[in-house]
Amino acid sequence: TLRDVLSSEFAGYASRWAKGAKGKAEFDPEVVVKIYASLKIGGFQPTQIMTLEFNSYLERYLWPFFDAEKTSMAHILSIVLLINEKVRDGSVSAWDSIGAAGKEKFTAYFEKVLNLWSSGDITLREKTHIIQFWVNCFQSLEQDFVRDCCLRLTGLQSWFHLNELHRNRLLANNKRLPAFWKKVQKKYADPKTAAARHERNFMAELLDEFLSKVEEFGKMATL
Repeated sequence: TLRDVLSSEFAGYASRWAKGAKGKAEFDPEVVVKIYASLKIGGFQPTQIMTLEFNSYLERYLWPFFDAEKTSMAHILSIVLLINEKVRDGSVSAWDSIGAAGKEKFTAYFEKVLNLWSSGDITLREKTHIIQFWVNCFQSLEQDFVRDCCLRLTGLQSWFHLNELHRNRLLANNKRLPAFWKKVQKKYADPKTAAARHERNFMAELLDEFLSKVEEFGKMATL
């Protein structure tokens, strides 16, 4: 209920981003870390995330003060949680405040999420929230800044992970593809940047992760 939201322990944090000259909050990264730690200990309870969303945590604190060069894991994942909550609620656009800051900022953030996923530093529960974030992104391709990030992960470069015989048959089905594939090979055969590696490997690694977890859970079920 609204009373529960307003009386929640998380509602008290709202004063952190409501203070400051001309209504501008003063940023303390430790506040983000502390809030995220509380969310994680509580099992990411929907009511707690809802409280933070109700108090404009994303628009007034997380996103304005996101800096790709200085950000923490807690900051990255907190944004994931709040965007997911906005999409789930559906009462307002989840992307208005994000897009207002420009494409470059979201692109840098999206790259940070990809890096975090492959770092090995996050739990399975945290991975499920990131996957939900990606689902929300791929279902929001009408937003140009979201579309630019998502479609880079679905290009022909992901075919590096296909069986060679199968890939050759697919290439033979379109006269234009072989020439395009040669260009892709030159660019992605040995990716030099994290962004290029993600563009080549994202889909394959995501499927590998899924199949690995299915196998892991299958073994647990037979014990």
